Amino acid sequence: MLDINRQTMELLLQSHGYTPEQLQALPTSEIKKAYEKITKQFLSAFLQNNSENKTNKISSSFLDSDEINTYKQKLKSCVKDVVALLQVLMEGYEKFDVVEVNDMLAIVAKNQSAHKMQRISHIAYHLLQEKLLSQIESYLKELPKQEFKMLKEHYERQREDLNALHKTIEKLADPLTKEQILSMARTKLFVMKEFMPELLNDTYKDYYNNTPEKLELVSKLMALTGLYTKEYLKETPLPKLQEMYDEILEYNRQEEQDKKMFLKYSSALQESIYSNDDEAFNEVCSRAVTHLSNKQLAMLVDYMSGQNPFFLSKFESVMNEYKKKLNIKKRG
Repeated sequence: MLDINRQTMELLLQSHGYTPEQLQALPTSEIKKAYEKITKQFLSAFLQNNSENKTNKISSSFLDSDEINTYKQKLKSCVKDVVALLQVLMEGYEKFDVVEVNDMLAIVAKNQSAHKMQRISHIAYHLLQEKLLSQIESYLKELPKQEFKMLKEHYERQREDLNALHKTIEKLADPLTKEQILSMARTKLFVMKEFMPELLNDTYKDYYNNTPEKLELVSKLMALTGLYTKEYLKETPLPKLQEMYDEILEYNRQEEQDKKMFLKYSSALQESIYSNDDEAFNEVCSRAVTHLSNKQLAMLVDYMSGQNPFFLSKFESVMNEYKKKLNIKKRG
């Protein structure tokens, strides 16, 4: 765990325009707020792609005809070799505009199946995307797992923008830039945990919604009840999810207990009624009133009244006698 004291926070704030006099006048709580704001903003700023800074692929109109013809010949020489063609297409997509590479492929492979060439070009483009994303992942693997998951998802959403992926790789390839990003990511996570824990789940949603612990709890809940969708449960914070799980378990446990008690007393009452054993009937009724909850007793009375038209009058008679005995005990 990082140990960030006031002095460390003040050093960072001074590099962002605060004067020593201003910082000295601020209470520690305000220093923390300003520090948290700056650390949160850093990675957000890094993730933004400035259009004016993006590198563009070279258009064929800016290349000499020899270079274009050389690439076309390379394509033509491997149109019947799928593995080689995939490699050459990936090289072309990295150097030229994607549409222009596909146009060149259409020209040199005019005698080949257009559908087959289209499929191969799609595969090559996908392989290049995966290659670039894998490179970015390798640079980011030292990040805290929460930050790694968040950034991984961010770049996955950019997979169609090859220029942006190349620009990111260029940044991360610089050891100083990479170390700065890693340091700030760790600091950001520390600040979130220490000062804003209530925001952790929303900030790192992709990570916390897919931890093994949470996914296991989601599966258990879905096995218990069909009331909630998987997405709803994944979006629910883990503590609330655990509370829901415990409540459903307790509800099911109580339902099972109610069922057992119901079967026990309904069977005993039916047996006493059919055997015309009033003493046994009175005993079962007294035990039921003593041991059953109001809900369990109401269920039992409703059921038995439907099974036997004489039950309710006999039960009420027993209850009246039971109440009289209780009153006598109280007066005594």
